[in-house]
Amino acid sequence: MRRWLICIALLPCLLLPACAVRPPVEFRDGPQVTSAVGTYQVHYQIPDPIPLNEPFSVAAWIATPNREVDLSVDAAMPHHHHGMNQQPRLRRSRDGSYTADGMLFHMPGDWEIYFDVTDGAVTERAQISVEIE
Repeated sequence: MRRWLICIALLPCLLLPACAVRPPVEFRDGPQVTSAVGTYQVHYQIPDPIPLNEPFSVAAWIATPNREVDLSVDAAMPHHHHGMNQQPRLRRSRDGSYTADGMLFHMPGDWEIYFDVTDGAVTERAQISVEIE
């Protein structure tokens, strides 16, 4: 009987990706965004304020039951119909977090930062909006 109660109590954690693993300490109290379909929770760190016309880095960690996902990070100005002038370099750390170096917002205005999480042939996007002055 006790085994069944434990199994029933743990069942929600098997169904929710966020319960599967805990983010590294530096991401636990920071901002997070859910992917469009809801499969992934992306914890992220961005500079505050984001500099204008200077390179900066974006760090991210993905809460997922499958640790073998790929991440790409990009940004665009949707109202201007263009993205950044350079491609960021992405690196993965031992703790499973990612850092996108070389992000550069070359003009002020409304930008969106995209976190594209890919598992096999399926990609889900999580995105945040930022305003650069």
